[in-house]
Amino acid sequence: MKQLIICTSICLGLFFSAHAQEFGKLDKSPLDVVYYPTKAAFRFFEKTPEKTKALEPAIKIYYSRPQKKERKIFGELVPYNELWRTGANEAAEIKFYKNVTIGGTIVKAGNYSFATLPTAEKWTLIINAVKDNWGVYVYDDKKDIAKVEGTPHKAKEAIEAFSISLYEKTTGIVHLKMGWDDTIVEFPIEILE
Repeated sequence: MKQLIICTSICLGLFFSAHAQEFGKLDKSPLDVVYYPTKAAFRFFEKTPEKTKALEPAIKIYYSRPQKKERKIFGELVPYNELWRTGANEAAEIKFYKNVTIGGTIVKAGNYSFATLPTAEKWTLIINAVKDNWGVYVYDDKKDIAKVEGTPHKAKEAIEAFSISLYEKTTGIVHLKMGWDDTIVEFPIEILE
């Protein structure tokens, strides 16, 4: 009888342990990461210390990538004149490895969230000190660090998945470029040494 109780206890423990290890479903808007320089995550594969150093990250962005799915995005799904989380799910986050200037404001190296305020004529990128939050539901404008405007323009073809890239437009000026549906907008970020 004692062996039956021990055996039953072990079996129940294994059952509940296996059940607790189930994985969540795949998110409809997967999380993505983008770096500047683009190949920063691969810098340790370089053959020389100079090449490795040249690829040290300056900026890193985490964001979710919702899909268009035949919907009209800006002005409808994402209303104009309302703060947007810039993607889906959690608020997008940006890490600066060096001090930067955004819209004339010096932003110290560190981690921040960001959101955008889209209108038909201009967009505003807003860097905020509050991190690790869902969307912009608890957005606090008193925690804004910097803002910069960008002018939207039409994409040559529809962009299915919301996308962000970082590229150097001119020496020391990196552009945060985002696009979705038929809209592309860019915001300048000056990297300080």
